[in-house]
Amino acid sequence: MHELAGKINGLDQNKPYAYWNAITNIGVGHIAEVDGHVAGFTVAHPNFNDHNEWFLWQGGVGEEYRRLGIASELIRAASIDGVHHGKNKLALTIAKGNESSLPTFQSFAESIGAP
Repeated sequence: MHELAGKINGLDQNKPYAYWNAITNIGVGHIAEVDGHVAGFTVAHPNFNDHNEWFLWQGGVGEEYRRLGIASELIRAASIDGVHHGKNKLALTIAKGNESSLPTFQSFAESIGAP
């Protein structure tokens, strides 16, 4: 996750420990693989300010693996995790410079009938 995050424009690369801690102690992570290579990931956790909300903290798909539906599947997996944790909302922020990801999130929201 750490290495892939560093390759994705507009995504903040955190320390490896941040990813480990987020997944091990706080939330849930998913990794998508293509032919044995990490193609994408998500990390999500409860929003401690809104007990109904599951927060998609970070995620991304490597440039060479885009337009294959990987991002949508990772977002779907993160949202299902939220439901399993009793949450009824999925929230996220989009970092400055990563505005190109907005259509992916909008498409996902439309696919599940979200406002």
